[in-house]
Amino acid sequence: MKITIVKSIATTFAFMLFLTVSSFAQKGKNISFEDRAEKRTEKMVKHLALDVTQESQVAAINLDYANQLADIRDADTPREEKKAAIVAIKKSYNAEMEDVLNEEQFAKFRKAQLKRKRGKGEREIRRG
Repeated sequence: MKITIVKSIATTFAFMLFLTVSSFAQKGKNISFEDRAEKRTEKMVKHLALDVTQESQVAAINLDYANQLADIRDADTPREEKKAAIVAIKKSYNAEMEDVLNEEQFAKFRKAQLKRKRGKGEREIRRG
């Protein structure tokens, strides 16, 4: 009798843990590209201390960038072509940001990009 109760509690706990983990894994999957661009702009305003003019310019750049990425991801092209297109878009994005941001802001922006890139690489290694 006690073993059955312990098994049912353990099974219930495992099921709840599975639901929690799967809900976290799905978080952010259904966010539109426009929403992502808006959130990215909000973070940049805080992190880089953008003025009003810069904020509107960065918002436009981020929205354009998000739409370009959406078009590429939705396209029915080989993976390598998509990667090459994304690299070209990122270079263009960085060039536009460099025009809008001052030197100090751009340095912070690049530092944050590199930090995210390193973190992404570490996550991929752990998945491997």
